[in-house]
Amino acid sequence: MKVVLWLCAALVAGFYIVGPIQDPDLWWHITVGRWILAHTDIPHQDLWGMFSHGQPWRAYSWSNEIIYALAERWWGIQGLLSLKLVLAAALSISLCAVFSKLSKDWFVGLLLGIFACVSCFNHYTLRPQSLIWIVFAWLLLVADNVEREGVKRTSRLALIGLMAVWANTHLSAVLGVGAVLLWVYGSGPLRSGAVRAGHAFLWAFLGTLITPYLGGEWLTFFAKSGHPLEFRAIAEFQPATVTQYSTVFLIVSCLLLAVLVTQRPRILPPGKLILWAGFCIGSLAIVKFLPFAVILTCALIARGYREQRAEGAGQASGRERSALANLMEAVERFRAFVLSIPAEGLSFVFICMSAVSVYKVWKEPLAFEVVPQLAVDFIQKHNLPAPIANIFGHGGYLMYRFSDAEGNPGRPVAIDGRTNLIAKDLWRKYNATYSGKRTWKEYLDIVKPETILWRDDSPLGSLLVAEGIWCEIFSSGPERSKVSVFAKRSYVEAHRDEFPASSCDSKP
Repeated sequence: MKVVLWLCAALVAGFYIVGPIQDPDLWWHITVGRWILAHTDIPHQDLWGMFSHGQPWRAYSWSNEIIYALAERWWGIQGLLSLKLVLAAALSISLCAVFSKLSKDWFVGLLLGIFACVSCFNHYTLRPQSLIWIVFAWLLLVADNVEREGVKRTSRLALIGLMAVWANTHLSAVLGVGAVLLWVYGSGPLRSGAVRAGHAFLWAFLGTLITPYLGGEWLTFFAKSGHPLEFRAIAEFQPATVTQYSTVFLIVSCLLLAVLVTQRPRILPPGKLILWAGFCIGSLAIVKFLPFAVILTCALIARGYREQRAEGAGQASGRERSALANLMEAVERFRAFVLSIPAEGLSFVFICMSAVSVYKVWKEPLAFEVVPQLAVDFIQKHNLPAPIANIFGHGGYLMYRFSDAEGNPGRPVAIDGRTNLIAKDLWRKYNATYSGKRTWKEYLDIVKPETILWRDDSPLGSLLVAEGIWCEIFSSGPERSKVSVFAKRSYVEAHRDEFPASSCDSKP
């Protein structure tokens, strides 16, 4: 029954972080997956962009894109939501399992796993990066085994397999290779530790070469490594702030780690210190990396707890009692309290909590405040003319809606979520337009739109209406995230029967 209780508690955390389908990038991933399935090949150049068509491009998330496309083909939006629920459950169970093995304590591992999973709340979406959190956790466990036991056959296979999954899922495989190297480095005598770390690094690196592009993703990574700095306007590339949800989890976990380190500094040797500091600094500079930093910090806490417990630190008493001993005693008391509750009843409570979380999201599986479904329905219903000027966050959905069931492109998209295909000059002009700066017309001048799909939190809509050339003919969504469709006045007047009401009706 303890195993059932452990699983039920882990599932509560997993389902808690699941929200409606809303990630803007999901839709272009589905489109690419459709194309791969239809053509039994992977793209080597862009097919969907207005300004990037024909440019070299690697679909480095092809494996996930196939899964997304199949789920959407067979079960639609409900299928995508089901996949999101399964991925969340796998994330929570994996974190709890890894930390339980690192700490050699199922209860401590469960607490750390739930903590790390909940910290992903603001970042969790149905996208390849969410799978990488799972791979990252298991990779740290393998690295810990290598540190203690050396590079054995099972460790080699695990390193190759995990890094192959990473390389075929996301462009950030360098993070995994670096984590393995720094986690293992410093174990035992300096020379043997360095050799062991080098071997682990080599096997992990070899895993990244097992891709359809034969490791060509490394070239893409180094060519585009400056993107987080170039695309600061994108929310996930902005620096973290202390008011953000995940930042608080990082601060709390770092404080817990600090308690361990102040009592036993050797549990954080130079390699792991550099690894931890690098992820923490990187996540504070680029908010999308916060889950990685929290997962790593919790792994270090679990490892430190294991070492402290092995040394009998929790048995200190009297003047030998330390802040760490008090903390460990608090954990033991909490464990005793939880185990005093009938496991059957507590498991039932957790099952009910999970069911409530699933029911809430199942009722409204699609976030209309993010996904412009109604606006694009309107564009297609009235067959509004192309080209279409759109915002960055809507480009992936336009790719999805204007491609056929096999992913073949229809109308080209002006700008979408694939930042490695956006030219610097185009991005600069787009930002000026979105912000309503003095040069706001430059993006429109190069797109030459006949239709505009835009969010109302940008001043562009007011500028267009005030200019008198454009008419707002449709809007949808809540006030803070309303989406509007604009057409040229001449087109609206020529099709007056289709658009009986527009913003131009009140203007001469």
